[in-house]
Amino acid sequence: MSERQARIKRKNEPQQEVKKKKGSSAGNVIIAIVIIAVLGLGLYAIKDKLPKPAPKPVTVEKLAKEQDMSVEDFLKEYGLDGDETVTKDTLQEDFESKLTVANYAKYIGKTVAELLEENGIKEEIDENMLWTEAQQYESIGHFLQKQKEENGEDVAIEDYLAGIGVPEDLWQFITEDTSRKGAEDFVTELTVAEYAEYKGQTVAEFLKEQGIKGDVTGDTKWTEAQQYETIGHYLQKQNEESGENISLEEFFTQIGLPEDLWQGVTKDTTLKEVEELWRSYNEALTQAEEDAAGEGSGQTETEGE
Repeated sequence: MSERQARIKRKNEPQQEVKKKKGSSAGNVIIAIVIIAVLGLGLYAIKDKLPKPAPKPVTVEKLAKEQDMSVEDFLKEYGLDGDETVTKDTLQEDFESKLTVANYAKYIGKTVAELLEENGIKEEIDENMLWTEAQQYESIGHFLQKQKEENGEDVAIEDYLAGIGVPEDLWQFITEDTSRKGAEDFVTELTVAEYAEYKGQTVAEFLKEQGIKGDVTGDTKWTEAQQYETIGHYLQKQNEESGENISLEEFFTQIGLPEDLWQGVTKDTTLKEVEELWRSYNEALTQAEEDAAGEGSGQTETEGE
């Protein structure tokens, strides 16, 4: 290499070194930015998954302050000044559960008529009834509409009635204007005689048609009388509805009845008798296990002595 070429090389080396340093610094900045961005996203994702603190419970004291009232005046305003179970620390839901229809309407700034209409209550309601009880008188139609709007559930009134145990041949006596409590009471208070009358039958004819045997009279509640249906009638009814042909033994297997009890059960045995037989069997089994455990414990103590 000539001396001239050596001078040119020495002159260019510092410039190349500066370029290298500049390129290295820029790369480090980019890497740092990427790391910060990744960490930031990670922290955001973790923060988003952390449980949010539960909202502070609302007490009577806070409700009173919101209305610029003392706790004493607040409770008096809504008819609870004489209730010793309600204090400044009582939670909002507990406070509201003690309000009458009239006081709850006042509490939310409505008239009683507006409150009842908005909640689909069409029956005559005593204003002194607790609001929590009055809500049971919501009409079935209003309840089903509310469920559809809130949950997207489109339940037909027939499905609703079947769900609460109203016999299909009595659906005609209940409409969408019937209250939920009215429909439930219709089922629980219905007697055998009333059901037979609805069907235009005598009590004896009705019981025979329903396959019911045992100590059942016209005054027996229908919900109780159903327990005296024979297994044979129950299976025949189920097979007709499902198109299957379930045998007595298959039925025992389905309900988990121990095989040692099968021989004591026939098609004329009632559902209630099967339930009682099963309960006695389980009680005897439990007692036997307890006795065996007691004997084992006594034997261990004897061996220890």
